[in-house]
Amino acid sequence: MRNIKADINTVIALGRQGENNAVNVVFDVSGWPDTYGAGAFEILNQRPKETTPYTCSITVEDGQVNWPIQAADVAVPGLGRCELTYVVEETIVKSLVFMTRILPSIEGGGTVPEPYESRISELITVSANITTEANRASDAASRAEEAQRKAEASEGNAKDSEDAAKHSEDSAAAHDENAEAWAVGQRNGVDVPQDDVTYNNSAKHYAELAAQGAEKSGYVFFDVNDEDGCMYITTVGHIGEDITFEVDEEQGILEVIYT
Repeated sequence: MRNIKADINTVIALGRQGENNAVNVVFDVSGWPDTYGAGAFEILNQRPKETTPYTCSITVEDGQVNWPIQAADVAVPGLGRCELTYVVEETIVKSLVFMTRILPSIEGGGTVPEPYESRISELITVSANITTEANRASDAASRAEEAQRKAEASEGNAKDSEDAAKHSEDSAAAHDENAEAWAVGQRNGVDVPQDDVTYNNSAKHYAELAAQGAEKSGYVFFDVNDEDGCMYITTVGHIGEDITFEVDEEQGILEVIYT
């Protein structure tokens, strides 16, 4: 089958009498659905020397209408014409009229087709069904896209929650380690290195410094014996051991004097 592109400026050669499925006439309708919406196509063919057109068998795919020429379409030689109709619900669109040519042959013509009866009402119904199905397909695609967006958002939220939980866990562990370092100068039971900020700033470090200072400077403390009711003094470090008590009569206080 040879393809012939329909051109309004050129007579369309449909073939010779007696041929069948030898020629396929192609109509470019790629812009029609975008302009008018989803609808149904029809081709009317008026053979040479006849006044009544009839509906032809066609297919529609990839933005083009295909009209495979049957024996009945080339039954009468001479010049004829055809017309493309497009129906979108109540909207009816027609192409310009194309001129056609049929060449004679020895064999003669084919079967004469049935007289044309208007199929506009039928096409309106078909167009409405096409529009409904197109809308359903569009709605289904939109729902699928929305479901995908929600799934991606849920996945993202789950990942964020997982990351937040991991961050909280890490922060808690770090907090525990820092608390240990500030308290006793260790992390997980290991002494902190000298470049750690807590190396000379832990509570343990300052306690050791205080003990060392007290040992170096000396200190005293008093204790009351519950058995004899007397108060005793204990000295540590360089305080000295010669300590006496003296009452300041003017101020009425007990002073401790040591040398």
